[in-house]
Amino acid sequence: MNEATSNVLKDFTELHDNMVAELKKRLPQLDTVALYDPTEITHGEKFKIDTPAILIEMVEAKPGDAITGGRQAFDCAFQFYCILSKKTPQLPLAVRNLAAAVSQVVGFGEPTEKEIEHDLIPSQSWGLSKRGVKPVAKDSVAIYPGMFKPGKGGSDKALGYDSMIVSFEQSIHLGELMLDPKEFLPGEITIGGDFTITPDWEDPTNGPES
Repeated sequence: MNEATSNVLKDFTELHDNMVAELKKRLPQLDTVALYDPTEITHGEKFKIDTPAILIEMVEAKPGDAITGGRQAFDCAFQFYCILSKKTPQLPLAVRNLAAAVSQVVGFGEPTEKEIEHDLIPSQSWGLSKRGVKPVAKDSVAIYPGMFKPGKGGSDKALGYDSMIVSFEQSIHLGELMLDPKEFLPGEITIGGDFTITPDWEDPTNGPES
């Protein structure tokens, strides 16, 4: 392995972990910073999450500009769900302010003392700029409403939670994937549906021969 490929990002796990670490460091008020995992949500059942919370989701990864060094480029789109509980005073304003703070972390890295002295603001690469993570495209950073569970009216207007979403795009360059066997334990799933398989020698438009 040559020097060009010896220190590149091997998967998305380290990127996610660095995002979590950066958000926790810059916004210590957060109680939860975690992966958005819809498989943990069972239909018809309740689940709890400690707020203020940020849930991280990668919603898209398209081929990016090819580069040398044996790396695969992806132009990725991420969403950070910013969530506050109904107990938050002035909930709609508070969740907007949380999203604004998160967008600042997304758009800009934490400056060093030297950068502060020279009035410089670093770009955000989650500490992985030398390993194939390009700076967040600042013109891609956007804030928009997430899900809101309304109440029944009267004094019950804010049941559930309110959220805003911070979305952004970032180019990621991966080297040779290093898959962790622990992530791929054997298992079994059930897929709903009524599947009928017709042998290729039988015409499905005709009934059985008499």
